[in-house]
Amino acid sequence: MTVTQYVAPACRCARGVVFLVAVFSKVRGRDAFHAFRASLLNMVALPADKATLLSASVVLSEVCVVVLLTVQWTAPVGFVPAGAVLLAFSAGIVRVVRSGARTPCRCFGATATPLSGRHLIRNAGLLAGPPPTSGRAGL
Repeated sequence: MTVTQYVAPACRCARGVVFLVAVFSKVRGRDAFHAFRASLLNMVALPADKATLLSASVVLSEVCVVVLLTVQWTAPVGFVPAGAVLLAFSAGIVRVVRSGARTPCRCFGATATPLSGRHLIRNAGLLAGPPPTSGRAGL
């Protein structure tokens, strides 16, 4: 096996695990989901019902990424929504950081750490690396 044959599955696994942890941190209980929803309200001016819809949409998109990256023959396709979701999250982080808001990141559960450039670096790291080019790239 060449190095690339190890790197692509490692990237797939890393992205899948990160998205899986993100999903579970938001849906592990009613309080966790409400805290995530409240953090979105601090980031984006939305009516309460729209914030619930946005929160559910984020979780659903993360679940879709996990499923697509987990199933071997859909893994190459899974990198597309994973990248799109990470880019959308990054755009939101940039917006919050530029506004000067000290909004905590609820990406992975309860934390008081505000969004910062560190979150952008994390997302850039997740975006880096080659996606698998065929359904044969396994975990």
